[in-house]
Amino acid sequence: MDIFIEYMVKHKFEGKNYAIISGLVLLALVLTVVILFFRTYLMGLWLLLIAFVWFGAVVFIRQQILEYEYIVTNNEMDIDQIMAKNGRKRILTVDFKQMSILAAVDDADFKAEYERPGERKVIEAIGNRADGGLYFLDTTVNLKGSDTAVRLIFQPNQSILEAAWKFNPRNTHIKK
Repeated sequence: MDIFIEYMVKHKFEGKNYAIISGLVLLALVLTVVILFFRTYLMGLWLLLIAFVWFGAVVFIRQQILEYEYIVTNNEMDIDQIMAKNGRKRILTVDFKQMSILAAVDDADFKAEYERPGERKVIEAIGNRADGGLYFLDTTVNLKGSDTAVRLIFQPNQSILEAAWKFNPRNTHIKK
């Protein structure tokens, strides 16, 4: 029997996101003032330049609206990042059979494993830390032609955890 699960997590705005948006608006305002200051030298292009500045600001602000989709197909889980509900980017594909550990971030039994330093790329695909339910998954994947150690921090639902346990029960530790 094939397993297919989809689960969507909406990223909650944090202080960092508000700072980026404020910085973009401030930068657009400064560029607008600079363009207006030099509009006599720019002839008829100044209006077009201001339109481009604000269009760019809106595009970058919309990229702060993020959602993460976890798609489990049999023993593989794909993590997609969706920006502004229209741009989709595959972040990672994880094979449950190849993972070295899947455990809750706040599980006391695996706290040492979670805090252990190491040369690995950390990928966070979470909605809101305050909601809890954070898990970490350590594995090795092929990124850009080379094997890379990766730690994925994500918020799976119960059915995703059960699917991971089905393919790798020894390394899957579901918090009760």
